[in-house]
Amino acid sequence: MKRILVLVCLLLLVAPNVGAGELTMEWNMQRRENRLSLEANLPILDRAQVDLGIAAFGRMENLDAFGTEIWKVGLHYDVTPNLQVFAGQLDTSVGRGRHRSLLLDPGQNTFLQAGYGFGGSQWQYTKLYGDLAVEEDYKRVGVHYLDWQILPQLTLGLGEAVVTDSTFPGDFFFDWVPFLPYYAAKYMPGVSSVPNNAFFLVDAQYTWEELAFYGEFVVGEFPMTPGAGNPPLYGLLVGVEGPWWLVEYSRVMNYAYSNGNLGATYSLGQASIGHALGDDVQELWLEARGELNVWDLQWKGGVFFRGFGAEDDGTRQLIKWDRTRMREQPFMAGIPEYHYGLHGDALVSLPQGFDVGANLEVAYVNQFQHQEDNTGFAYRATLRAVVPLF
Repeated sequence: MKRILVLVCLLLLVAPNVGAGELTMEWNMQRRENRLSLEANLPILDRAQVDLGIAAFGRMENLDAFGTEIWKVGLHYDVTPNLQVFAGQLDTSVGRGRHRSLLLDPGQNTFLQAGYGFGGSQWQYTKLYGDLAVEEDYKRVGVHYLDWQILPQLTLGLGEAVVTDSTFPGDFFFDWVPFLPYYAAKYMPGVSSVPNNAFFLVDAQYTWEELAFYGEFVVGEFPMTPGAGNPPLYGLLVGVEGPWWLVEYSRVMNYAYSNGNLGATYSLGQASIGHALGDDVQELWLEARGELNVWDLQWKGGVFFRGFGAEDDGTRQLIKWDRTRMREQPFMAGIPEYHYGLHGDALVSLPQGFDVGANLEVAYVNQFQHQEDNTGFAYRATLRAVVPLF
């Protein structure tokens, strides 16, 4: 996979005729952690686009913690109007959710990947193969997703993901052949189920007049099998969107992304590549939207509730599946932390295609930092600017 990244970088150096694109600059501060990032989308040739992202991050009072990274570098190419390929350090998303998603959350962690997508007027299929190894010697993920508009008002999505910590016979075909279920590899001769962690996604959307009802359900390894002894390994997301408002609720059980094999946890290090908040969480998001034409301003705002479970020592981690402990720790384990907050977002369009915006979330927290009878505040502030490139 590292050769793919080198190839993309070479393409950036030799690509001629760079067309119009845009540059997004964003400063984010959360729990005293600062991050300044730049992201560029550059069309090249006639049917290709390069995505680039760099960032600097750290704490103002701790210069030793300052760092920089290239967090995105990738290429998208339209082979035909119905066939696309992509490769690089990217953040491909999968799912129906507006605010969150359960299998591959939009804008979530980038990782080295390659894949393709094709389809017709009423369906689209996407498949990717990625590298999740951070401290591990080998950790790969495969994801595929079919989005099918069955009726004018009804759309259905079916997806599957699998994390493996080693190679297995026939893995090339399961990683790259379209529509071939990863789960079928469990029943191939000579293939062990121990090295992998599989997930299945079903999502749907139904539109009625100006309303859109949608939902996602992700489940790991069919844990509902009687006698399997597994915890409730699932996540649920439901929502309804109107012309000027949105209500969305998500709930991810406390072992949903974990696995008995620690090398196959659905994560990039300790960061979830599914729901952005990880597992052992629930969130209710209410949002209203509007425009002020006199300032060419678009705004969103509302309230939210979040709950986070924790380990007995107050830490939150994805790699925690232990069969003895999982029977003793229910959903929202340990001392849960509860957030009651307000959120707002504004975007102003300026002449010549420039945009400037800001986002703010502020929450009152019960059992702050997972400590009994402790209260506090949590916040996240973002400033961003979008500059057209010619």
